[in-house]
Amino acid sequence: MFWSNAEVNDGNAAYETQVFVVVPHPDGASFAEMDGRLLADAQYMKDAAPLFGAPMADPLFDTCSSALLRGFATCPQVRQVTDAPERLLQLRIYNSYTIERNAKKIAMFEGGGELAIFRACGMGPVFFGQALAGDRLPNLTYMLGFADKAAKEAAWKSFISHPDWKALKADPQYKDTANKITNILLRPSKGSQL
Repeated sequence: MFWSNAEVNDGNAAYETQVFVVVPHPDGASFAEMDGRLLADAQYMKDAAPLFGAPMADPLFDTCSSALLRGFATCPQVRQVTDAPERLLQLRIYNSYTIERNAKKIAMFEGGGELAIFRACGMGPVFFGQALAGDRLPNLTYMLGFADKAAKEAAWKSFISHPDWKALKADPQYKDTANKITNILLRPSKGSQL
């Protein structure tokens, strides 16, 4: 579980307080049955009593959005990349204007080597996934983990100047693969497993 707000995002007022939850599932059935499992879990129901008992006029949250992602072949599972106390996570969503351009951007990360360049520059992947359902499709979504803000800035500086990245982004087959990139910085909540 992670949270984000304007302060974490360098004063950008567009980021009101948001909570993000990443729940890995082994298969589609696990995803489809999650709510039923939670409602049947006595401990969950006890812990969630403030949520379920909140009056409609004063709910604990305004809206809830979900996305179903399929992990990349080169990054198939969610993993913790740092447990530093000041760790910072970066959630990025790359929207494409067609499914073909989305597939090409995924290929750029996988076979093209962009994900390998990330790793070489100290940009640890928490997850990479293709959105199968959710908002603003088609897209791919990924999360990176850093020990702190300085580590994030140093890693991105290294990536942008990396010769393999410069060659890859100049490759015409990858032109116009993302028409919108959303970038959200997050802090882990107390007890977060990531």
